[in-house]
Amino acid sequence: NAQGKNVVTDIDYKTIMSYANEKGVNWLAWSWYGNGAEEDLAKGTLDLVDSSNSLKSPWGTDVFAEISSSAKKLSFSGSGNSGNSGNTDNGNSGNTDSGNSGNSGSSSSNGGMYVSGSNLYTASGQEVIMRGVNLGHTFFKDRSSTDLQKISDLGANAVRLVLSNGRYAANGWQTNKDTASEIEPLVKFCKANGMVAVLD
Repeated sequence: NAQGKNVVTDIDYKTIMSYANEKGVNWLAWSWYGNGAEEDLAKGTLDLVDSSNSLKSPWGTDVFAEISSSAKKLSFSGSGNSGNSGNTDNGNSGNTDSGNSGNSGSSSSNGGMYVSGSNLYTASGQEVIMRGVNLGHTFFKDRSSTDLQKISDLGANAVRLVLSNGRYAANGWQTNKDTASEIEPLVKFCKANGMVAVLD
């Protein structure tokens, strides 16, 4: 944050992304849109794109160059692999542990994911290494569909969706929550386009 503005300065993010690739670390870049003034894009604001979804910031250009070279779109269909720790993810929120510590099977019946060792996999056995961005859906709902399409087109395989906003008021913390009916089509779009939807 330089001089009170959301500007990326003195951060060797290229080295960070390179190291993450070397170690197989997931990352989601902050943020797609809405965190800085457009006149500061050329200086390196935290925004990846401008209001027309153009990559006009060096930060955005570099992030998506890295995504295009390292991200792999994901497939969420198929049954789980055997030989894992015995955890079952049925596609609902949260994981279910069967409690059989010696179990060799792991499955994911509804296109969910499972963990084996320290790695995350889709139901079909594809390793998940997230390369994507943060999208402030709840603040810019009128552009979320267009934003998600652009993010997918640029090659991301993950997107963190901000689903509620809050602020301090005289009577305490006030939160505006998005509804399940608003969230469902976003998640379905992500799944159909090979992206993990990380719900915030």
